[in-house]
Amino acid sequence: MPFVSGIVKEAPWTTPTALQSTSARWDTAAELRADSLDAFDAVLRTIRQIDGIATTETSLLLSTYK
Repeated sequence: MPFVSGIVKEAPWTTPTALQSTSARWDTAAELRADSLDAFDAVLRTIRQIDGIATTETSLLLSTYK
């Protein structure tokens, strides 16, 4: 995951858990874990500054049912 690895170098408090190529509205979906909402906000700012990123959309995972 070179893209996500680059983000983590700039935001070491963030853990990438998955990177998916999609056939949906987005080209790529990244799943990240952060130590806090402040850390999550910081990594989003970092991602949004990457050349070529036109837009981002954030969803927070509230629950997982198995």
